[in-house]
Amino acid sequence: MMNNLHAVLRAVAVIVLCALAAGRWGLHLGSAASVVERAAVQNNVDYLVRTLAVIKQQHAEPVDVESTIYEGSIPSMLQRLDPHSMFFGPEAYRRLREEQRGSYAGVGMTIRAWGDETVIEYQFPGTPAFKAGIRPGDIVVRIDGQPAETLTVDEVAQHVRGPEGTTVQLTVQRPVVDEFIEVTLVLESIPRPSVPLAFTFNDQVGYLRVATFNENTPDEFDEQLEKLESEGITGLILDLRDNQGGLLSAGIHVADRFLDRGQTIVSHWGRASDKRVYPSRSRRREHNYPMTVLVNCNSASASEIFAGALQDHDRALIVGSNTFGKGLIQAV
Repeated sequence: MMNNLHAVLRAVAVIVLCALAAGRWGLHLGSAASVVERAAVQNNVDYLVRTLAVIKQQHAEPVDVESTIYEGSIPSMLQRLDPHSMFFGPEAYRRLREEQRGSYAGVGMTIRAWGDETVIEYQFPGTPAFKAGIRPGDIVVRIDGQPAETLTVDEVAQHVRGPEGTTVQLTVQRPVVDEFIEVTLVLESIPRPSVPLAFTFNDQVGYLRVATFNENTPDEFDEQLEKLESEGITGLILDLRDNQGGLLSAGIHVADRFLDRGQTIVSHWGRASDKRVYPSRSRRREHNYPMTVLVNCNSASASEIFAGALQDHDRALIVGSNTFGKGLIQAV
């Protein structure tokens, strides 16, 4: 077991050292300062090895060292840095990529924890959950025969996602129905459009809802904007309320559509990285109509970059409450 412990800790040390090396990108990694820093990290890893050895020996129950490291030590370490840094295990990283791609295979519903219960919050039209009659407010009782009360919300979500074509059996309780409702759902590809609403009202003003910024947002946005402009809009309302951001590149693309060439969209720099400026590269062309951008306290990250750029260049009127205030950009 001690060999396994050392193997896990060596892997952690490699991760930490690689992070330090990345943080010193462009500096002299072979310098004396770098050697001292690596030695300090190794010394701390040795402390961690000895601590885990004592826990393994003295704890009342057997200790899963890998789980302790990857689900305990590393996430806890990152939580002490800032509210946004986090550790992605394989499952969490898979879900992140699904969000960035804008589609996944599942049953097409959102869930949330309510006390000790898992409650269905919303089912997307046309999805397996919708066609099976699942409704908001239904309580998940069992999944594939396993009591849902023994599972976390994340574990329930894992059960209703997976390879396309596989099945999942759900037992739900509806508050106004005495008997449980049992359904078998076949997992399908569930598209999650990042621009779910686009229409014209008063025959002149266009409305665009951008729910997130993912890999599909640039194409979806251009398609919907072109459709509205073909209808002759003379003004545009862009709704970023509850849009918590996403990919920086997608936010820059959307902002680029409304600014003059050379105007700065955003710039960023860090303790170990040089300043980088992202200027608008396209010409505003016909996108010269008045604009209003709707935001609220859940508008964050790429949403704030977009709204801030248009506000700084007097291109749009920003309406709503103060935004979230996330003043940093992250890399995976």
